[in-house]
Amino acid sequence: MKKMIAGVAGLVMAMGVQAQTGLWDSGKPAQPVTFGVRAGMNVATVGGDEDDAKSKIGFFGGLGVDFNIVNSLSINSGLFFTQKGCKTDDIDMDIEGYPMDANARFTMNFIELPVYLSYRLPLNLESSLQAFFGPYFDYGVYGKATADVKFKGELHGEKVSQSMDLFDDDYDFKRFHVGLGLGAAYTWSRFSVGLSYQWGMTEVVADAESYWNNFNISVGYNF
Repeated sequence: MKKMIAGVAGLVMAMGVQAQTGLWDSGKPAQPVTFGVRAGMNVATVGGDEDDAKSKIGFFGGLGVDFNIVNSLSINSGLFFTQKGCKTDDIDMDIEGYPMDANARFTMNFIELPVYLSYRLPLNLESSLQAFFGPYFDYGVYGKATADVKFKGELHGEKVSQSMDLFDDDYDFKRFHVGLGLGAAYTWSRFSVGLSYQWGMTEVVADAESYWNNFNISVGYNF
């Protein structure tokens, strides 16, 4: 009990020190809700059992919304179009006695809703730093896979290309995904630059134990 009381007292003292040093501002925000546009680049890959999968560059963009609770705390959300994918290069395969090299590209497009808790640290009157963490929710609107196969052996030199819709009922790719995001952003005046990383918690394909991981670089403008 003494340790618990001491821990709570230490936390209260630390919060008091933060308030005095300007690390925490519980004042009322000038704008309860802030809107902005965000756009940037994704570097996504599949984590889990897919050891052969390599990262693939995509893009994202959309409307961001900050619900400002106090000056130092807000909830970051919005709606974004985001593109994730992966690729494999020169994978040796043998199907029914036919050796071949295979290349594949997977691209999945989502509508994303993040719900991030954000801490804001003002640097001066014009700029601030933000750190955020929380869940995100993706819904797949279109997914495409393209495979190029080059045969060896008896069929040496023969090539076959094929594409398919990943969200077709014939496949087990999941439309709905949930994950966690962590990141930071620097804001100057109305402009912002951010970095974030997302860990997928929903399988890309049913029973495959593979998940989307995504590194993101963004720029934005707040209205």
